Amino acid sequence: ITTTTTQTATSEAISLRGSCAIIKEFFGDSVCSILDQRGIYPRTHFKRVCKYDRPIFVADNPELKEFLQKYMDQVERWLLKCDLKKLVLVILSRDTNEPLERWVFNVSMERDENMNPKLQGRRDPKAIQADIRTIIRQITMSVTYLPLIDGPVKFDLLAYTSVDSEVPIEFEETDAMELDDAEEVKLHDLDSGVHKVGTSVQYSTKMFS
Repeated sequence: ITTTTTQTATSEAISLRGSCAIIKEFFGDSVCSILDQRGIYPRTHFKRVCKYDRPIFVADNPELKEFLQKYMDQVERWLLKCDLKKLVLVILSRDTNEPLERWVFNVSMERDENMNPKLQGRRDPKAIQADIRTIIRQITMSVTYLPLIDGPVKFDLLAYTSVDSEVPIEFEETDAMELDDAEEVKLHDLDSGVHKVGTSVQYSTKMFS
C-alpha cells in the first residue's frame, strides 16, 4: 500500500499594523544590504546575522543604526496612515552630487470593491518570508550586473507620501534625483497580504563609459 502526503499552504490573517511592521523591517534590511553590497560603507560597519533563513548584513555602526531606526520609525507611521507611496534609496557621487543609482520600492495596498484600502488581508507567513528572501538574494547578486562604482559616494533616502500627510520638520523637500540615460532591472515583488512592494534598481549607463 502506497500512501502520499499532500502539503497545503496555510494563510493567516494579517492586520494593517502587522503588515506595516513587516514592510518596515524589510525596508531596513534591504537598505542595509544595498549599502553593504554597493560599498557605501565598509563591511566593518555591518554585522552578519541570520534572517529569512539566510545570512544578511545589518547595520552595526551606531550612527548609521540610529539614523535608519529613526527613519524607518517614521516610515512605519506613514504606512499606518496609508500615506507612503514610494521609498527610494539614491546613491550619488560625493564629488559631483550626480545620482548614479536609484533603488525604488513602490508601495501599494489591496483595495476593496469601493477602492478603499483593505486594512486586513491573508497570506502564508512562509510565503512572505520567501518573498523577502528572494529580494535580499537579488540585491546581493546585483553586483554581477551593476556597473562598478568608482570614486567616493553617499546615499539619500526619499519618501514619497500623500499630499496631506504629516511630515516632520527634519525631513526636507527635494527633487526626485532622476538618472539620465538610465537602465532599470525589476526585482521580485513582496506581498504581505495588505501591502505590495514592487522593487527595482535603476542605474546610469554613463558609468559604463
